[in-house]
Amino acid sequence: MHSEIYPTIADENNKILFRSSIDELNDIANRLLEDGKSQNIEPMRKSSIIFLSSLIDAVVTQSRYQYRTLHSTRIEAQFKENARQLFAEMDGVEFKSLIFNLIKNAVEAIDSQGYVKVILGTSDNHMSSILVEDNGKGISPDILEKLGKLGESHKEGGHGIALYHARRVIESFGGTFSIDSALGKGTAIRILLPQTPPPSWFVSSLNVMEGCTIVILDDEIYIHTIWKKRFQALMIQENISLHLQHFSTLESFQAFYQGCHQDKILYLIDYKIDLTYPEHNGLDLIESLGIVNKSVLVTSYFCDPEIQKHCQRIGLRMLPKTSIDWVPIQIVLIQEDLKHAKIDYDDILIDNNPLVRWQWLKMGKKFRRKVGVFSTVQNFYDTCKNISANTIYIDSDLGDGIKGEIEAKTIYDLGFKEICLTTNHDPECFDGIQHREYIREIIKKNPPWTS
Repeated sequence: MHSEIYPTIADENNKILFRSSIDELNDIANRLLEDGKSQNIEPMRKSSIIFLSSLIDAVVTQSRYQYRTLHSTRIEAQFKENARQLFAEMDGVEFKSLIFNLIKNAVEAIDSQGYVKVILGTSDNHMSSILVEDNGKGISPDILEKLGKLGESHKEGGHGIALYHARRVIESFGGTFSIDSALGKGTAIRILLPQTPPPSWFVSSLNVMEGCTIVILDDEIYIHTIWKKRFQALMIQENISLHLQHFSTLESFQAFYQGCHQDKILYLIDYKIDLTYPEHNGLDLIESLGIVNKSVLVTSYFCDPEIQKHCQRIGLRMLPKTSIDWVPIQIVLIQEDLKHAKIDYDDILIDNNPLVRWQWLKMGKKFRRKVGVFSTVQNFYDTCKNISANTIYIDSDLGDGIKGEIEAKTIYDLGFKEICLTTNHDPECFDGIQHREYIREIIKKNPPWTS
C-alpha cells in the first residue's frame, strides 16, 4: 500500500461507527414509531448476548446524525475503566431503540446550548451501568414521582408509553431503571443490567510475539490506518520489531500467502474481504487455509448469529471493528497455545490447494455436513487431539515431496480409522495402496457425498 497522510484514529473510528450504524437509522425510527402507535406495551423478549460498548457507540453515532443540525447540542459516549468489555443478555434491537429514545428525550429537553452523555461503566454491585444524562430543563418533583407509570408524561400531549415501556423492558431482563432530575439542572436516567461473561469468540486482547508478522486483509483504507498507527506506537513503546503486511484485495493476499513460510504470524482478516469477489468472505478464507489458530476475524458483522455460531464451532476468535482503536495489544514471549473444546466433524480434508478446500467447505454447507479443512498435514497433527471425524480425506500430493499415502499410516495410528486418499489421477495408478488396511478407498478430489 502506498504511503499517505493518515488522519487521527478518532476520525477513522468515527467512519467505522457511521458506516456500521447509518443503515439502522430508519429501522430504529420506524420501530419507535410503531411502539408509539401500538397499545401492546409488553416488552419483546428476544434474548441474545449484546456487546454494550459497541451498541452504545452505534446509537450515539446515529443520534449525532439524526440531530446534526443542532450545533448547540453535544451528544457523546463515555466509557469507564473496563467498560469496553461488558456484555449483557437481552433483546439488542429493543435495547438500542430504548437508548435512542432516551437520547431523543434528552435532546428535546435542551432549550439552547447543552449536552447529552451516555456513560457506560459498572456499579458497586457489579452490574453494568448505563447513565443517560443531560443538562436540560429538568423535571419537577411531583411529575418525577409519576414518571415510568403508564399514561404519565411531563411532555404536553404525551402518554408516557416510552418510559413505561423502557422500565418494563429493563426489568424483564433482570435490570433496574431509575430517574433523577432537578428543575433547571437536568435529568439522569440510570439503567443497571446483570453482567454476562464475554462469548468464546470475543477477543479481549491481542497477543503478539516480538518479531511477529502482522498480516492485515481489509478493503477499507482507514482500517489499515488504525492498525498501522497502533502497531507503530507499540513498537516505539516496547522497543520491539514487528513486520506489517497490508493487503486490500484477495488476489494480493493469496499471492503473499502462497510464498509465506513464517511461523510467527497473526492474520487480521475482514469478513467482507474484497468487493470484487462478493461471494467470498474472510471466515471461509481463514477456514479453507487452515489458519484458524493464527487468525482474528475483524468485522462489523459480529452480531450476526450465524457468523457467531460458525466462529464458535471452529474455534475462531472475532473482534468487532469498533474495538480496533482500543483493544489491548500485549507482547508475549511464546506463541499462545490456544485450547478449544473438542470439535466433531463429519469429514476432514487435508489438501494444499486452497480452491479444493474452498469447494469442500461450500459443498459441506450445501449438503449440511460439518467439514474441516487443513492446508498441511502438520496443521492437522497440531490440532488432531481436539478433533474427531467420521472420515479423513487426504490428498496424495501435498507438495514438498509429502505423500498422502505415507502420512495416512500415521493418521491411522493416531486413531482415525476411516481414511480415503484423494487424487486427480486415475485410482488404478495406485495399485496396491488401496489394499492397505489404513486406506479405505482412493477417490477423485470432488466431495464424494455430492454425487
